[in-house]
Amino acid sequence: MKRRSKVLERRRICLELASSLSEEKGYFTIKEIADRARMPRSTVQDWINRLIDEGSVKLIKTRDGSHPARYVSITQTLPASSCRRIFTTVDGDLVEIFHECRSEGCLEFCEWEHGGSGGVLLDVKKEGMLLREIARVGRGEVDLERFAVGVREVSLEEGVVCQHIVSRGGPAYSLSEMIQFAEGVLEVRVKEHPGYTEGTVLTDALLHLTIGVDDTDTKDRGATFALTLSLLNVLSSLPGVTAIAHKVAFLKPDIPYRTVGNAVSFIELAIKPGVLDIVIDEAVRYLQSETLSDETAMAYRTGFRENQHLRVFAARARSEEVVVEDAKEAAELSGVKILEITGSRGIIGAVAAVGLSGLPKEILLNPEADFL
Repeated sequence: MKRRSKVLERRRICLELASSLSEEKGYFTIKEIADRARMPRSTVQDWINRLIDEGSVKLIKTRDGSHPARYVSITQTLPASSCRRIFTTVDGDLVEIFHECRSEGCLEFCEWEHGGSGGVLLDVKKEGMLLREIARVGRGEVDLERFAVGVREVSLEEGVVCQHIVSRGGPAYSLSEMIQFAEGVLEVRVKEHPGYTEGTVLTDALLHLTIGVDDTDTKDRGATFALTLSLLNVLSSLPGVTAIAHKVAFLKPDIPYRTVGNAVSFIELAIKPGVLDIVIDEAVRYLQSETLSDETAMAYRTGFRENQHLRVFAARARSEEVVVEDAKEAAELSGVKILEITGSRGIIGAVAAVGLSGLPKEILLNPEADFL
């Protein structure tokens, strides 16, 4: 899997150097690219031969004795890939697939097609420029008569998620020509069939981490949503961490000890399993250094499967006054870890925030909305 990812990187390097050297001096040689890229000449020669076959490079002078062959990059105007990032998180037999797109139109098209074509997708929703899809591991039939693309199968292989996609028309072009260049994609295996294209997209099986934070401000200074957004930026800069989302939600609005509107925040991250402890340690360190409150707390869980204990507690926190012990009990029942950063009162909002994750904005921002 990783070998394919390095192959794509070598192609990119050779193509970019071929283009820059051609612009700089009108041609390039194999040795020039090998020296700049620090690759073996045989590897560069192999890639230049492939680029010639693709039509991206042209041989303009064959080797003549001690004079090396000369090549030139051919400028081509091709559509840029609309796929920015594709990554996946796993929770048991469920996989959440994330597509970050450069085009809102393409994203809306994929939302409509993926959501209607059947297959193994259980839920499809667009959030900003991110398409979020929850799939069950297994296989399902895709309606390629009425729709142009669908996810027919999702499987797991040694820490890698395999999305088996069938498509025709424009989506088939995306599958064969664009998706392989999206950040997070390890490999795309394409097979042509009469009337449609079948492709397998391989991505790392990442861990889904949700962190809830509350009580970081005072009545006069600070804002929990701002500090939590900053936390997301800090954590997503760590190796092996990809930002998913930052969300704001309201709890019961008339709690006596609230600062202003009794809002809480949570963030979602996709992380490599081995970096969980590093991420949590950095989150604690950052909150300790930046909070303005003596009652700040943090809660976190891995996975994205809905938990009824968390949902019930979050609903209570929006309709009645609850205490820290209630939050601790809900956390213990649902496998949520809680950490006092500077105090304990923030535990209530932090656990409730985690309990609200996965719900739409119409519920998050309306404390009177029923979701049980």
